[in-house]
Amino acid sequence: CPEDADPEEFHIHTLAPVLGSEEKARGAVLYHYKHAASGFSAKLTTEQVEDLKKQPGVLQVVPSQTVQLHGNEGGHAKTTRTMGLM
Repeated sequence: CPEDADPEEFHIHTLAPVLGSEEKARGAVLYHYKHAASGFSAKLTTEQVEDLKKQPGVLQVVPSQTVQLHGNEGGHAKTTRTMGLM
């Protein structure tokens, strides 16, 4: 994300050409990452992911994963780790 750009708007402008409109991009974004890294998570088809990889400014596209966490008491908790776009 350019230093002078609003991260959320940059994410929407990056995703809009893939989905066909800014409105659809806003509807697809699940979360904006803007502190340690600039990126977002969104629900996309396989074809949309391939199109997104070709967009200017896209460095990486990473799929979401569900991972198993082990608690202190030996318990298990499921969580979704979404890295989104960076």
